[in-house]
Amino acid sequence: MTAAEAVRPLAGSSYSKAVVSPIMTDEQPLQLPQDKPAEPASPAVFAPPPVAPQAAVQAADDSDKLVFSRLRPLGQIDLTYIVAAADDGVYFIDQHAAHERVLYERIAAKAKTCGNASQQLAIPLALDFTPAETLLLIDGINNLRDLGFILEFFGDNSFVLRGVPQWYVYSEPDMLLRRLLDIVCDEQVDITHLRADQLFRAACRSAVKANQLLNMTDMVKLFQDLDASANSATCPHGRPLAIKLTNAEIRKRFLRGGI
Repeated sequence: MTAAEAVRPLAGSSYSKAVVSPIMTDEQPLQLPQDKPAEPASPAVFAPPPVAPQAAVQAADDSDKLVFSRLRPLGQIDLTYIVAAADDGVYFIDQHAAHERVLYERIAAKAKTCGNASQQLAIPLALDFTPAETLLLIDGINNLRDLGFILEFFGDNSFVLRGVPQWYVYSEPDMLLRRLLDIVCDEQVDITHLRADQLFRAACRSAVKANQLLNMTDMVKLFQDLDASANSATCPHGRPLAIKLTNAEIRKRFLRGGI
């Protein structure tokens, strides 16, 4: 692959020429309401999620916080990393991690207004699970109720999902439960002690994926949303959103350090 192929240019030389709708529009289902928020839920269930150490250090000094909207998007590498120029270097932004951070904070804020309330599904969903998953769900069914799920065991490996957390407004509500099970299995979490932040991370798995084409409008909107986030340093898992290659490092690579 040539250098020209590595960084894929995007259609349009300015944001006004972009024609594809942005990934997050005014109809984004988790856009926060403007009315007065309800009383916060019990801290035992909806306690604030832990802050990654890197984010805590950066939050201590706002002058060190990267302002994404000041970057100039150039394109994508491997349809996974956004390349953006700054006056002092080039940034590489993980698009999936960045969108996860935006969704996570929107969901967490929405949940504060809803607490652990549930919303009934118009049509209950009959779900089948593996024997191992069934045992997990039976053990954790009370804790899942505290998080907003209405789940009934119907024998064998079958359940009926009658409700989900009130803040969850995406389609395929059963996928929220299945993604939560993935986190329980992948991270060896005790399902009887699930935390709200783990549920939020499960909901964030609908974020923009790697190998997904973004246009200039998409990137600019994502950068603006990151600037509106309380923690734009890491994804909800604690991984960095962006890495920087300074102009000095670039000159050094080209053996132009003395120029």
